[in-house]
Amino acid sequence: MNVTCIVVDNGEDSLEECILSLRNQTLKPYILVVGGPNTDYSLARELADDVLGPVEGIGRARVEGVLKSDSPMIVCCDSDSIYHESYVYFVVEDLKSFKAVKAGTVLPKRVSPLGIAEMIFTPVIPYEYTLSFRREDFLDAGIHLEDYSDPREDIGWYVSLRLFPILDPRLVVYTRMPTRNAKIISEIPLIPVYLIRSIGVRT
Repeated sequence: MNVTCIVVDNGEDSLEECILSLRNQTLKPYILVVGGPNTDYSLARELADDVLGPVEGIGRARVEGVLKSDSPMIVCCDSDSIYHESYVYFVVEDLKSFKAVKAGTVLPKRVSPLGIAEMIFTPVIPYEYTLSFRREDFLDAGIHLEDYSDPREDIGWYVSLRLFPILDPRLVVYTRMPTRNAKIISEIPLIPVYLIRSIGVRT
């Protein structure tokens, strides 16, 4: 399998909804769930292709998933998010030319009063569940060797600073983050893929 979706979970009640959105992709990925202490492992084994855990900590869980995977392309996912059916297809297209890519359109599963702030910062904050990358480049950059002893420490800043992900508005994810007006991001992408490709910035 050339692409693996690594779903990090620690007992979210939306795990099934997340995995079903990945099962419904136009380009079918391999689905690996990395669970924490509160994960429903019976449900995870029923829905996913493989299950790993329990693993303590978000960053450590993602790293364990990357190390276990044999796929050259990794799609980071969270169990509280839903991925548009073309998500994996566009990730694979992007990773043929770039080391990493970030979802450029993050939409709310429900309205939140903090939405306007989230709308402003969504394009620049390296939310891990919106990041995808080439496995080899991730390992070459030593991101898996960082200290993930803090349960809240995640891979986002390391991926952003070392792999320089492009922002692709075609990558659409729905999440519980407070994102009232994030749809504007899809209309005014900060780094359109077509522009990057037109000036020949490839790796």
